[in-house]
Amino acid sequence: MKKEILYYDGACPLCTAEVSHLKKIADSAIDFLDVHALELDQAETEKRLRVLHLETSSGDVLQGLDATVAAWQHTRWRLLFRWLRWPLIRQVTDAVYSYWADKRFDRLYPAGLITASDKKHTSNSRSNSYLVRNKCGPPNE
Repeated sequence: MKKEILYYDGACPLCTAEVSHLKKIADSAIDFLDVHALELDQAETEKRLRVLHLETSSGDVLQGLDATVAAWQHTRWRLLFRWLRWPLIRQVTDAVYSYWADKRFDRLYPAGLITASDKKHTSNSRSNSYLVRNKCGPPNE
């Protein structure tokens, strides 16, 4: 059976911490891929950096809290996350997640993504074909 794949932002400290924890407690039916390690076009890279994505074993792609809850189904804590998808609660939790995800993306990537051909115009470098302008992490204030 094909494994599920959770795509996450490896430049996000919170995302990396959650995935690190998931890797320790999840079963072997899920893999974790840092979006920065993938060769995707700029639009797809930004889409996957904005919210979590999980590709199911059947090839469907879940996003946001659907992806989070699906990933946690591979742990013994699966029941603790299912309530986030209940109909009335889902509307609230999706709105909160969407707001948080937008703020997180804007904070980590204040100038957006640039292509590798623009590398000479920035001091940062990444191993993939897309770079982050300015800082990868939250601003130091």
